[in-house]
Amino acid sequence: MADTDAAPVEDCPFCGIAAGTLPRQIRYEDDEIIVFRNALTWAPVMYLAAPRTHMSQAEWWQSPLFPRAARLAIEIAKEEAPGGFRLVSNFGDDAMQSQLHGHLHVLGGVHLGLYMDFPRKGDFWLRNYGYTERVPREGVSGAGAGSSIVDAPSDGHSNAPFSDASSQAISDAPPLAPGEPRP
Repeated sequence: MADTDAAPVEDCPFCGIAAGTLPRQIRYEDDEIIVFRNALTWAPVMYLAAPRTHMSQAEWWQSPLFPRAARLAIEIAKEEAPGGFRLVSNFGDDAMQSQLHGHLHVLGGVHLGLYMDFPRKGDFWLRNYGYTERVPREGVSGAGAGSSIVDAPSDGHSNAPFSDASSQAISDAPPLAPGEPRP
């Protein structure tokens, strides 16, 4: 685990934000944890919860600070994204981790869609939600949301496009009942 008296890393933007030398909208801060608005605006609610002390993603998740930060992230997310939210962390290049300073993403305020691309995603979307095209979703708006449209994949967005036969078979299937297991 990182030393709590460790000096900020010179090229680390999160260390700069925690030290107050880089501007960012702060949502919460104390002597050990800071929660600030992400520079990205892909969803209306995009915060990062991070330790003030520089530590790796694995060190952060294994530190005694992390459970407190996770509770704080949930409180903030429930307040700002009551319709649902995600808490996400990326570890390493394959997961597209872009900052070495440990952090937890708080995402919400809009329908977030599926979190990964996978073969036959259109089949999954149709079976679970009853459509494969972009459809309006009432009440979705806000900076960073892009539009009031849910990005539901169409046949062309799937890694393995529908055949006419599979598309017809899926469209003939009744919607799942509440509590019915998902495929």
